[in-house]
Amino acid sequence: MKHLRQRLYILRETAIKTGDLLLTLFRKKINVCKKKMDGYVSKADMASSRLIHAAIHKAFPEDGYFCEEKGFDKESSNGFKWIVDPLDGTTNFIRGNRDFSISICLSLKDVPVIGLVYAPYLNEFYYAVDGNGAWAEYGFYKSRKRLKVSGTDKIKGSILEFPGGIEIKHRAQKEMAMIGLFYPGIRLRVSESAALSLCKVAAGETDAYIHPTEKPHDFAAGALIVKEAGGVVKNFPDRPLNVNSRGIITCNKKLYRRISGMIKTASMESPEYWLENNK
Repeated sequence: MKHLRQRLYILRETAIKTGDLLLTLFRKKINVCKKKMDGYVSKADMASSRLIHAAIHKAFPEDGYFCEEKGFDKESSNGFKWIVDPLDGTTNFIRGNRDFSISICLSLKDVPVIGLVYAPYLNEFYYAVDGNGAWAEYGFYKSRKRLKVSGTDKIKGSILEFPGGIEIKHRAQKEMAMIGLFYPGIRLRVSESAALSLCKVAAGETDAYIHPTEKPHDFAAGALIVKEAGGVVKNFPDRPLNVNSRGIITCNKKLYRRISGMIKTASMESPEYWLENNK
């Protein structure tokens, strides 16, 4: 456990420096490119990626590394692997929306053991170490809170969050159909930052986050934070969590059976259903 706390300390310092860097670029004119499949990548993504990789590689050269922005990935020689999204919510960032974050997970043999999500503009830190609960700090040490998922047991009246970036046509149509399963009666949220969405579930501010094709670098850190806050975390919709697999569903235990059951009844549970042509 001591070695995990040491890693968390270094990770925290790295996240703060990275957040400071992102804030110098926020709401400034920067280079932005459209990705081949969907989404955007910016100068801010790449600068953040380089800073995080340099700090982690220097401190833990034997660890593996997997990042949304390619170029730094490496295999682990000791079982530890870092899973990094250097700027989660790029679309928000480039449009001047403050809901963006840095998401970093440390896994041991593909099981998350540290998760950290930092929203620099909001000045919110979310973190968890396996077996030690989930925590949030608001305003740099001014307010610290242990996180706990909501206790609601009904779909009606619950706050559900769904994917934001649905540029791929065949997937967008299915995602809209899935959202329709839960109407009428829910409160719908779409934030465009998966890591922050998961933290909101952990804090009980929303009741569930559902994304059939979410990528591991988007959910790995937040998944541990939700788990340590007492929530259910599955690869969509009912598979044991694996940081090498896509798709995520997180909510409290009371809602989980209802939500996953509705998805299965609608025959929307298969990964192949969502990932046509492996996209």
